[in-house]
Parts: sequence; structure tokens; C-alpha cells
Amino acid sequence: MAEQCVQIIAVYYHLLLIFLMPLLVSLLLLYLIVTPWWPIVLLYLTWFIYDHKSPKRGGYPSTWCRTLSIHKYFARYFPIHLHITTPLKYGKNYLIGSHPHGIISMNTYANFITNGTGLFEKLPGMTIRVCTLVSQFWIPVRREWAMLHGLIDCSKESLHYVLNSSINNVAVLIVGMLCY
Repeated sequence: MAEQCVQIIAVYYHLLLIFLMPLLVSLLLLYLIVTPWWPIVLLYLTWFIYDHKSPKRGGYPSTWCRTLSIHKYFARYFPIHLHITTPLKYGKNYLIGSHPHGIISMNTYANFITNGTGLFEKLPGMTIRVCTLVSQFWIPVRREWAMLHGLIDCSKESLHYVLNSSINNVAVLIVGMLCY
């Protein structure tokens, strides 16, 4: 029973990040503009503009963010499993299509964005990036959250950069996606 409660909390956590985080962060930034904290907003917006190419350059994925325990509970709720049928050879780059996607792509979140299904153990040494809509990177703070979780924009430039910049990269493209 306790396991199910934690799994439900993990799903709500994910849904809150998708639906409420953009609104709450935007409102918070608007509020902070009219307070003595406005320099923080100015510094963040300066960073936001300066760092605008990061979603096209692989972002800055964090193993710590992607391996949080909450992601394993999220994957167990559905249950979602990742089965590798053909081992990937080291020294090469790969483009993987993820389908079905739905509107939110829960399977891609559990399998490739996080380590919820043990991806890092199944593909050790591979750097995984998931492609999503460019508009996902227009939302302040959520943009950083997305890049810390290995998301990049789905432009040709992004795919070219990830698949040609070094070896052992995997770009996951959600086929026919509307949103990650």
C-alpha cells in the first residue's frame, strides 16, 4: 500500500512539472520584478538570453537529476519496462524513434529522460538526449529543468550537433510528437 502511494505521488510530481511549473514560475518571476528581488530576475533573464543555444548544443544533462528515486516509482506505477533487443555498439552514435507518444509521452519520460527503467545500467557509457519541441525551452526555469534531464530541441541543428560532436551519443526522437 505504501509503495502505491509513493508511485501516485511520483506521477503527480511529473504532472505538476508539466502543467503547473510553467505557470507558477512565470507568476513568480512577474511578482519578483516588482519587489526588491528584481535584480535576480534580471540576472536570470541575462543568463536566459546568453545561454539560448544550449538546447541546440546538447544542454547540460545531470546524472543526479535523472537518477532520482522518484523516477523509479513513476515507472513502476504504469508499469513501464525497457527491453533492449539489440545491443548498441560503442564508438557509434544512434538515432532512436520513440513511439507511441500520446500528448505527454510518459513512456519516453520513464525510459529515456530519466533512469526510471534502468536505462543507464542497460546502456552504460552512452549519452542519451531526448528531442522535444523548441517551445519547451521558452519557459523560464523549466528550460533548465529540461536540459538537466537531457532534453534538447528537435531541430535539425540539434540532431546534427549531438550525432556528430562525439561518439556514444543517442538521440531519442519522439515520432509524431506534440509535446514530450
